[in-house]
Amino acid sequence: MVDVSPFQAIQAAKLIARYMGYVECQIADLKKTKLNAGLRALEAARLSENNRDSLLQTALAKLYEGIENEVGYRKACAHLGAAMCHQLRNDMPPAKHELAQLLLVPEKTSKAMGFFKRATGLDTEAAEIALSFGLGGRAADSAYQNFQLRKLKVLVEKYQHDPVELLKALPPPNEPK
Repeated sequence: MVDVSPFQAIQAAKLIARYMGYVECQIADLKKTKLNAGLRALEAARLSENNRDSLLQTALAKLYEGIENEVGYRKACAHLGAAMCHQLRNDMPPAKHELAQLLLVPEKTSKAMGFFKRATGLDTEAAEIALSFGLGGRAADSAYQNFQLRKLKVLVEKYQHDPVELLKALPPPNEPK
């Protein structure tokens, strides 16, 4: 048996925790690349005449992975991208289904947001604004993404039964943060 001082044990625990955090970051980055690749393939399909079908198939596969792995605004973007793919294939029932699923995507909440709302008694939107100015970083990103998600849901609710008009009203998708 090896003698380990409490200091060495703490240092080892910190290294393991740092390594595990690094691994979790790498996994999160890998998950993000699926959605981003799907959106890039969708954009390529939109601009292409020759390889449109295979690009749409690739885009759908990546976007469905994004739907499985993402949360909040990024998940909504994956649903919107899948709806666009189906619309480009002139397959309206699945496009409408994806738009309906987009409306069900919950906003992302952070621990900081929950604590701040309880401490101040502010409603969600006011708390998000206050947090984004005061804390910055992840809280600001989360607040901005929730704001974007709400805007997207308003558009989808307006045009839900006519995906062609909705997709005309939207700018081309770009990679969400």
